[in-house]
Amino acid sequence: MRKHALPIERLAGVAAQFEPSSDGYLFRRGGCGPAVPVTTAEHAALAKAGNRALLLHLGAFGVCCWAAWLAVARALPGSSDLAMGAVVGIVVSAIGLVIYGSLRWHADAPARAVSGRRATRPARAADFGGHPGYWTIVLWMAVLSIAVVARPQPLAFNVALTIFGLVCALFVAGRRWLFARSLTSGQRAHARQAEKHERRADTPAARRRSLGIVVLLLLFFVLELVALAAGILLSVQAAAALMGRPAGAMPDGAFLGAVFVGFAVGGLFMWPVDRLCKRWTGESVFSNFDFLAGW
Repeated sequence: MRKHALPIERLAGVAAQFEPSSDGYLFRRGGCGPAVPVTTAEHAALAKAGNRALLLHLGAFGVCCWAAWLAVARALPGSSDLAMGAVVGIVVSAIGLVIYGSLRWHADAPARAVSGRRATRPARAADFGGHPGYWTIVLWMAVLSIAVVARPQPLAFNVALTIFGLVCALFVAGRRWLFARSLTSGQRAHARQAEKHERRADTPAARRRSLGIVVLLLLFFVLELVALAAGILLSVQAAAALMGRPAGAMPDGAFLGAVFVGFAVGGLFMWPVDRLCKRWTGESVFSNFDFLAGW
């Protein structure tokens, strides 16, 4: 995949399948398929459509989570908080998997658009692009844990969020494991070596990765987390204002929906911070997450 894609691009999964060429762009399905030439205008349109699809899916996910919470509350009146949270967590996880499947279908739109064109370059060796490292997954689970304890919530909400987080972590880790198992031993070794080389490539940015650069990367990492948190807080406060009540008095379903919409808003806030990081350090915090984890 193309290096240093912005966070929204990596999540959308479209722009990261393109790489610049002398007269436009080359599209590689999954980042490693045969290279098919596309124009700059086609690349821009496909990337924009992918980013738009991501934001729409995040918004739809938030709405579906809110609706699921209300539906379960009506279907199981008088149930315990533990049972309520467990059922909601399972339902929301199922919704998340459906949303993910739809998003992957949208991410494959460029392949359908160029299906009739002839490739100009052969496919290259598969790599782990698009499959986060295990330490990255652990770190994001740690961030989720902080989010759970940062604002006291009813037991049902915490149980639902914990189940959803665990399902997401297991799903992402399982995708990476299955992908690695689908490779031969030689391909797997090459993919792991390529992954290490990408993080430690002998580029000007990598050579000057002094203590100052590492500190800057960590600083921008914190700033991007703050930007994400700001998006979530803004979304929650906006929802509370629309409901005419304090955020702490919001119904659990409304709060959950506002949080997931806030992830989309936070992603937009992270984008300029990541661009500034790339300008100052030559690298993107998001694409160096495994490096920060000491992988």
